[in-house]
Amino acid sequence: MLIKRAELMNALSSVKPGLAFNTIVKQMESVQFSGQDLVTYNEQIGVLVPFETDFTAAVNYTDLVQIISKLDEEDIEINLQEDELSISTEKTKAGLFVIDTGDLQENINAMINQMPNEENGVEWEELPSDFLTGVSLCTPAAEKNISKGTLACMHTNGTHVFCSDNIRVAVFKLSTDIGKSFMLHAGLISELSKFDVKHFCISDSWAHFLTEDSTVFSVKRIRGESMDFYLDLLDGFKGKAIPIPDGLKEIVNAASVMSANDDQKPMKLTLKDGEMICETHNERGWVEKRVEVDGAKKSNMEMTISALYLQYILELPNVQMISGDGKSFFESGQFKYI
Repeated sequence: MLIKRAELMNALSSVKPGLAFNTIVKQMESVQFSGQDLVTYNEQIGVLVPFETDFTAAVNYTDLVQIISKLDEEDIEINLQEDELSISTEKTKAGLFVIDTGDLQENINAMINQMPNEENGVEWEELPSDFLTGVSLCTPAAEKNISKGTLACMHTNGTHVFCSDNIRVAVFKLSTDIGKSFMLHAGLISELSKFDVKHFCISDSWAHFLTEDSTVFSVKRIRGESMDFYLDLLDGFKGKAIPIPDGLKEIVNAASVMSANDDQKPMKLTLKDGEMICETHNERGWVEKRVEVDGAKKSNMEMTISALYLQYILELPNVQMISGDGKSFFESGQFKYI
């Protein structure tokens, strides 16, 4: 059948989050043509992108992308010939051996069967328009090490999205109550920001998200006890308001050059004698930058925060900062960080 190169490349780009690379389960390195969709699946993420074909087959994703990306022609003939996917244009011919997905196919089918369909009677529900904003703001505060269990997760209790690594807490209040509580690995759900999702469905094992063009992004749910108690830290927080000095964003950006490109690398902020001092260091050296803080001559504060995350927070509109009781509190609209 004749396929447009650009359409196939766009679909292949969209399904990439569902792949696993360098795994002993080689089927997870494949992309499936199901007849209706392109499908990738790695037991934690599944992605379905509408793409109609007159054949069904699974082939190695990387090999397929490398072949298609190097073609000059826009029209590509792709056909299934026994155990080989034939790819041809006027100037190029190639073939990829079909991969037997084996037992993995049962897991893929189980995931798909949990999505809304006529047989199970489940329906898609509307997702708050600011859900992705909450995800992007909160997930950097989650623990990166997945062995830490629920600390590496993003939680929603229906009204809020929040993450915590037990050192910091990031909370975003949703514009509408989604009426569902669930927990997802933060490192996986952060991939969702690449998709313009509008609807969702929570099934027994998965959280499914749907875009306007019917792409489905599914993330495996994590089981664990509720962590709503982290929200209590934000109630009645008392401390002294610290003016955000003009130029702080610029000196944070300048000082952060000596913090490694790692969210765990700290920046030390010290407020003393009317000056805000930013300090960072790595294995090769260190940087210290200072900026005056109006009206804070008698205020003293010392805190350590991720350099990259502080840059992120200072980009938000109307940021307020409060310091007290060994904690520092930032607030911008529906977002709070402590």
